[in-house]
Amino acid sequence: MIEQNAVQNIQQSLIEQKQNLDALWLILQNELEAINARNGNALESTAKEKVILLNKISTLDKKLTNSSLEQIKEVVPSIKEDINAINEQLNNCKQQNDTNAHAAHQTHIAVKKVTDILLGSIKSLTYDNKGKSQAGTLLSKGIKA
Repeated sequence: MIEQNAVQNIQQSLIEQKQNLDALWLILQNELEAINARNGNALESTAKEKVILLNKISTLDKKLTNSSLEQIKEVVPSIKEDINAINEQLNNCKQQNDTNAHAAHQTHIAVKKVTDILLGSIKSLTYDNKGKSQAGTLLSKGIKA
């Protein structure tokens, strides 16, 4: 038989894990806002928070994996519901993280394009008066205004 104390410890750990994932969800929302606003300071801050929280989640996950969780799931049905809620929130966090990574990548591409245009990158294309494409910008052609 499983001790009541062990059941309570696991239930408390599951509650804490759900809270950690809820906090991670909020951090990911803040991260997306920082990406969209191109706010480097906020991005740095959320990245630090995210790493700390991910470490907590990982440590607690290892603790739960090493516990008698599988045995307790059969005895206490509410634990299955808690685990399902945790897995659902984990999937939400994974999807949001993927969305954030895509947004960061798109932002990086947009900023790079603007930088290339402003600095007259060789990758920038211009067209001559005959419609043929050529590398560079008109700024590098020695035009006098």
